[in-house]
Amino acid sequence: MKQGSFPEIKQTIPHSKLQNIDRLHKKDRCSILLFLSSIIGIAYSVFIVNYFMGVGNQSMASGSDIGRQIGGLIAVTFVTPHVVLVSLAAVANGIAWYINNGWVALTSSVLYLIAGLIFIIYLPFIILPMILSFIGFMRVNYKKSKKKLA
Repeated sequence: MKQGSFPEIKQTIPHSKLQNIDRLHKKDRCSILLFLSSIIGIAYSVFIVNYFMGVGNQSMASGSDIGRQIGGLIAVTFVTPHVVLVSLAAVANGIAWYINNGWVALTSSVLYLIAGLIFIIYLPFIILPMILSFIGFMRVNYKKSKKKLA
């Protein structure tokens, strides 16, 4: 059986609608890397926001000393640009997956890269979505250029 064909429903669905189903199936298959990168980026964004909200809340507790409060505020201040860029990259990645656009995927990859360079300690956590976004960008553009040539 050929991959992407649906032999059991060919008798009931007209040919034009069957081509639309095959096209949708192929579209989802080519952007799975962007989908995975988006899910990982969103999960990381949720984790880091929850983590630093806890740090901010602990440092502002009434029983903690002034040094701990200042340290917590400095940590949250330094990490805020990283969190904003990773969140924007995850949203852009989701948009790139949804509309199957390579340039939006490249934008999210570059945002991941900049977020990693801004706060290099957390670079290992965003290397996977960054690489998946770059590969997704290349695959989407390759398939679109291949489609234009055909």
